[in-house]
Amino acid sequence: MENGLEPDQMVTCYLVHLIGCALSNREPEVLPDGLSWEDVVSRARDNSVLGLIWHAARWLDGIPGGVRESCQRFSDMVALHNVRYEAERTAVCAALRAEGLSVLPLKGASLVSRYSDYSMREVGDNDLLFGRVGMDGHGICFSRVDSGEGAARLRECALRVMGGLGYAPVPDAEECHLHLVKDPGLSFELHNRLFSDRWSFAGYYRDPWRLARPVDESSIGCGAGMELALPPEDEYVYLMAHACKHARYKDVGLRVLADVIVMNKTFGYSFDRCYI
Repeated sequence: MENGLEPDQMVTCYLVHLIGCALSNREPEVLPDGLSWEDVVSRARDNSVLGLIWHAARWLDGIPGGVRESCQRFSDMVALHNVRYEAERTAVCAALRAEGLSVLPLKGASLVSRYSDYSMREVGDNDLLFGRVGMDGHGICFSRVDSGEGAARLRECALRVMGGLGYAPVPDAEECHLHLVKDPGLSFELHNRLFSDRWSFAGYYRDPWRLARPVDESSIGCGAGMELALPPEDEYVYLMAHACKHARYKDVGLRVLADVIVMNKTFGYSFDRCYI
C-alpha cells in the first residue's frame, strides 16, 4: 500500500487530515486511491467526527450523491441537536439552581461553543457537575456535601428536579453520576463526583469545586445555586484526565484529538503552561 500503510490505517490518516483541514479552514487533499467515501464516512461515524470532517470534505468533487446528501443531513442534524441541547441545558441549570444546587457544564457541553460551527462537535450526553457549594473568604469554592446521607439527599434532590422536567433515570453502574433521558433524544449525566477512588488522580478531583469560578458573581448569596466554570487550564487538564479514563476502559477515538486542537487554538498563547 501507499507509504506502507494498510487500507484501515489509510482511512484513519485521511480522517486526521480532514479534521486538521476542518479546524484550520484548509482545502483538503482528494480521497487517496484505494479508499472509498463509504469507508471514510463509516469510520468518521464510529469516532463521532462526521459533522466535523464534513465541514472540510463537502467542498471536494467525486463524492457520490447519496453519500453527500446523507452527510449534509447528518451535519444539519448535529447543528440543530446542539442548539436544542443548549436551550435544554439552560432550562436544566435554572431548575437545579432554583433548588440551591450549583452547576458546572463539562466536556462537550462546554466545548461546543469553542468550535467555529455548531455542526462540528457531536454531543451524546450533556454532562453537568452538580452539588451544594459554598465559598470561603478568599473566593474559593468548596463542596458542602462530602459523602454519606448528605450525598444521597443531593442525588434525590437532583432526581426530583429532573423528574419535574420530564426526565427519567436510566440504571447505571457508575457511582459518580446520574443518567437521565427524555424523548426525543435528550440525555443528561449529572455528576456529583468526577472520578471514583480507583483512579490515581482521584485525590486531585476529590473536591473539584475548588477549581471552579462563578460565571456571574452577582448571583452569589441570593439563595439560588451558582453557575460555575473551570478556568481554561483546568478545563484542559480535565479533558486529558477524562481521555485517560476512556483510554483505560474504552476506545478514545479521534474526537478527543479535535477537542485538544480546539482548546489549544482557542487558548494556546494565553494558557499557563507551567500550571498545566
